[in-house]
Amino acid sequence: MVNNWKKNRCKQLRVYIASPYWDNDPQVRHKRVQVQMSMANTLLSLGYHPFWPLHSYFLVQHGKDTGAEIFSEEDWLLVSMSWISACDLFLRIPGDSVGADAEETYAREKKIPVYYSIDNIILNRKEVIKPCQIPKTPESGHPK
Repeated sequence: MVNNWKKNRCKQLRVYIASPYWDNDPQVRHKRVQVQMSMANTLLSLGYHPFWPLHSYFLVQHGKDTGAEIFSEEDWLLVSMSWISACDLFLRIPGDSVGADAEETYAREKKIPVYYSIDNIILNRKEVIKPCQIPKTPESGHPK
């Protein structure tokens, strides 16, 4: 697969997904993680390379289960800013969130295009480099 990417020299667009996370209800938090994972899955199927920061939910759960260090909200925001800087597009899922608002502000400061739905990313695809499609094997549907 790496040889195909080198041969094609195509640009894989990286999309940062921002959304609300915190709620007193753990079921709401879990649902919000699922929403980001669903968005990431859709973007992957369209040929984008998504980064969904709520995957950190599992690292926090791991910390709770094992006693490993659990990082602060400020720590996670610093990590997020680093990933935003590496992305080509920014997808903001609606909802009230101080953290996601700060991430969006940072993306705008970095001149990263901000979108509010995957449909808008697709509609505006002409404004960005078209993402590459990873060739799949007919038998498995997995990348070659």
